[in-house]
Amino acid sequence: MKKIYNYMLLSILILTGYNASSQILISAMMPNVAGTDSAYEYVQLIATQNIDFATTPYSLVMLNNGAATLKGWAQGTAISYKFNLTSGTVHTGDVFYVGGNKMKIDGVGSTDLSGLIWIRVINNVTTGGDGLGNLNTTGVFGNVGGSADGAGVFLGTTIDSTSIPVDALFFGATIGTAYAAGPPIKGYQVPNSDHYTTAQGFFGAGTNTYSALCRNLQDTLLSFTGTYDTTLNTWAVPRVATYIKLTTASLISAINTNITLIGTLVGMNDSEPLKNIEIYPNPSDGVFNISNPKITSIDVEVYDLLGNSIYRVLKTDKNIGIDLSRNAKGVYFVRIADQSGNKVVRKLVIK
Repeated sequence: MKKIYNYMLLSILILTGYNASSQILISAMMPNVAGTDSAYEYVQLIATQNIDFATTPYSLVMLNNGAATLKGWAQGTAISYKFNLTSGTVHTGDVFYVGGNKMKIDGVGSTDLSGLIWIRVINNVTTGGDGLGNLNTTGVFGNVGGSADGAGVFLGTTIDSTSIPVDALFFGATIGTAYAAGPPIKGYQVPNSDHYTTAQGFFGAGTNTYSALCRNLQDTLLSFTGTYDTTLNTWAVPRVATYIKLTTASLISAINTNITLIGTLVGMNDSEPLKNIEIYPNPSDGVFNISNPKITSIDVEVYDLLGNSIYRVLKTDKNIGIDLSRNAKGVYFVRIADQSGNKVVRKLVIK
């Protein structure tokens, strides 16, 4: 067996986003623009891996607290409003947005943001959320009342009271009724992240008390600094809130993300000639097929997590079979290269 260099394995991990603890990070929230809030509120996010939302859907929930309920994030009504992220793509390091369909930096008459990457917009003046949340003519984000508000990102589009977000952040003057110790306990599940741990329970319980302290967010982008290591899947520097005062004349550069990604080659995407190659079924019992729609000669090599080459073949077939059924269950990586030097890397899972 051949041992590949560590940097090559690192590149494989980068390209596939292997085992990332949070594939999407919240980097900023705009909950209280100038004038009427609805449908101008938005959340800024950053991708820590390549995501095709059509095949791997997510959802984002905005909170407008009165008091948390037994349903938590899944309460709906006037408390939580959900956006389903089911189309579009982002790559490692891409900054993207979810929110109201007006897509302005700070409300009516302000700088247009429609040229940025928007994965989901809803006119929440006239339309309820995607399965959760009522339409609201004054906004679906809280404006720092007596209870903390916030946003959470979830893997998948179906959430209930037990669903744990992949990332979440809260803001407000106090926790207030965003948590009730009970019994019964009422509140919001939290991720394992820079400020929260699922082992401590809901937001507001134990050490899960972080919220960006603020009393007035009018015209203010609630932005977060911090450094995330996508190789170790940890926060090297935890997020800290910064408050960016905006006006109708503010430029797009005013909302550039303050989150730094390290341990990755940001923007390294699949080679264009090979991007349509697919491996299926995946996961499987070890028997896979590789689609080769251009029917060009491709070099296929499979590596284990230690960087050992365990399989290699050069073929021109439209569908190329790989039988790894005798190998141990787990994660493997496939490097596919054509004769022009174009390469892609795919993750395999044997279950």
